[in-house]
Amino acid sequence: MTKVLSFALLFVALLLSVSYAQGYGKSVILVNTTSISAQPGATVPVSYTVKLYSGYTWGTNIEYSNETALANEGISAHFSTSYGDPTFSGILYIQISNNTSAGTYTISLYATGDDPSVNQTNITLTVFKPQTQPTTSINQTMPVTQAMPEFILKAISTVHVNASNGANISILNGSIRAVVRPGTYIKSGSNIYSSYNFSLAFFNVQNVTSPPNYTDYKPNGAFAFEVNKQITPTIEFVNSSGAPRPIITFVAAGYNTTSWTFLGGTLAQNGSAYIGGKYAFADSWSHPNATTMVNNAFIKPVMWVFETKIPTSISNSTTVATVPTSTTLPPPVSTSSPTYSSSGTYIAAIIIVIIIILAAYFVLRNKQKH
Repeated sequence: MTKVLSFALLFVALLLSVSYAQGYGKSVILVNTTSISAQPGATVPVSYTVKLYSGYTWGTNIEYSNETALANEGISAHFSTSYGDPTFSGILYIQISNNTSAGTYTISLYATGDDPSVNQTNITLTVFKPQTQPTTSINQTMPVTQAMPEFILKAISTVHVNASNGANISILNGSIRAVVRPGTYIKSGSNIYSSYNFSLAFFNVQNVTSPPNYTDYKPNGAFAFEVNKQITPTIEFVNSSGAPRPIITFVAAGYNTTSWTFLGGTLAQNGSAYIGGKYAFADSWSHPNATTMVNNAFIKPVMWVFETKIPTSISNSTTVATVPTSTTLPPPVSTSSPTYSSSGTYIAAIIIVIIIILAAYFVLRNKQKH
């Protein structure tokens, strides 16, 4: 009987060692873009996913290297979700101070913990100084001034949002669509609100030039989110705890189209136009196919200018392509489901084995007594 019990205990110990050994694996980090450009003072969001590469899922952290060196240059980063069992996702907010020098910087993401990453994922950040408008004159007497950028409202759709339900909204025959996921609140100042009016608007552009240092791109329209008839970066889309919760945006457009965030203008009282402002930074889009682009990082109701890349041979032409109006957009991105660790399965199996062994032991013991 003693041999039976010893064998059982040895088997349990072996099972425990195997289960814990299987709890470790390797992971990879995927990002929606590996190259971004921004001006000093900007905050740039980059979506990331920590995905299991091999082995078994376990607690894992995501970090970035050269934190001290980047901080000395005025660059810092914050993960919306820095820990979890792969697969988990979040947004990396890269903050650039007003004193950051123009140049190229590398932010290397890596995972640590029980599922460390097999290699680093590098994001190249290009910081450029905004171009100043030259103050030329005619015969040195009459100064030439640039006309104020104007955005003329062409289409708008509005829906009342209750945070518990979310909303779907589209314009231009579905060529632009926004998905307000359930659990999306707005934050204004220190207050969080669950009920608000959300608008999706498209504007024609006038007196809007190409982005700084991107003369091969031409503006061909703009769109904006409005919250309670406001276009302003002082409002933010958040969850119930105040953490950023982006609006998922779909646009029917090809690989030659992107957008830039445009800040600093003023929405007319009747909402028919948005006047003034300037480019802030380039936006990052993913392309699930050749006719659709998706953004899952917009967290504020601001203006975005569509930019179309023009072939070199006609880059000086004033004719630009327009945003397509196809209605064949993919379904909304579903909210992420919770990830369950495989460790629970092993622990449950161990408990069952122990119960069986103990039951067998007491049965044999009772038989020996009789």
